[in-house]
Amino acid sequence: MRVHQVDQGTQEWLNLRASNFTASEASAMMGASKYQSRQQLLAEKATGVREEIAPRQQAIFDKGHAAEAGARPIIEKLIGEELYPVVGTEGDLLASFDGLTIDDAIVFEHKLWNKKLAATVLADPEKGTGLELHYAYQLEQQLYVSGADKAIFVCSDGTRQNFVHCWYYSIAERRERLLEGWGVFAKDLAAYKAGIESGEIKAPVIGAVERTDDDFLKVEQEYQAALAESEAAKARLDEAKANLVKKADGVKSKGALFQVFPVKREGSISWQKAFKAFCPAVAKSDLEKFKSKGSESWTVKPIQR
Repeated sequence: MRVHQVDQGTQEWLNLRASNFTASEASAMMGASKYQSRQQLLAEKATGVREEIAPRQQAIFDKGHAAEAGARPIIEKLIGEELYPVVGTEGDLLASFDGLTIDDAIVFEHKLWNKKLAATVLADPEKGTGLELHYAYQLEQQLYVSGADKAIFVCSDGTRQNFVHCWYYSIAERRERLLEGWGVFAKDLAAYKAGIESGEIKAPVIGAVERTDDDFLKVEQEYQAALAESEAAKARLDEAKANLVKKADGVKSKGALFQVFPVKREGSISWQKAFKAFCPAVAKSDLEKFKSKGSESWTVKPIQR
């Protein structure tokens, strides 16, 4: 492992991340991320443009960093060794470690406390088999880059009261899939960049463009007026329907213009949840070939002032 003398969170660190494939991106590359798709990661790496971090999200990050700092001495006492934040690379794969022992034998990874994650940690404290691939691929890359024997994965709020941990050891097949995945991703990324340069691929617009032109603002106001009329009409419609149902008095009724009758529907099966429950070991990336063709739609959302 090549160690880089950069502080995490600095611009120098961000530049280093942009030019390498990071452990925190591993799950997205493998199609197993909770927060980002593989296509979104491709666009981000190709253009260098990332979505801005919202204040609410930044507050969660800050809370996570504070919890990590509180958990560090607890872990150091548990393993009997000090932990040091390290940024390292192996080839073009990068890992920013929350902590690494001086002999590079143990990796420390911390996540902010939540009950669902804590339950998966406690499912197998000795080998971490309960961890979702969203976390496992990050740990795999950290172990590969550092050459460490094992990782201690912690979920806490920085206190002993809400603190759980498990050990994680590299799984040969999983590491092989990860390295092969990055190889394919690198080729896809080169093709994506070439497509943007040639004009065959339109670079995605990630950040919102501030519009102040009169034409846009005029149509925006027209939409607001139409929306207000629609909401008022819907309120009247809901009230009229409620009155009609009330007049039916629980009896199927037929008037001059409308029929009023109850409709009973049975609950439907959520096949996605069923598949996840019965086949938890199947990686999301293995299901890509069954995915239907994507589509695009536009949403108009009020700006909160």
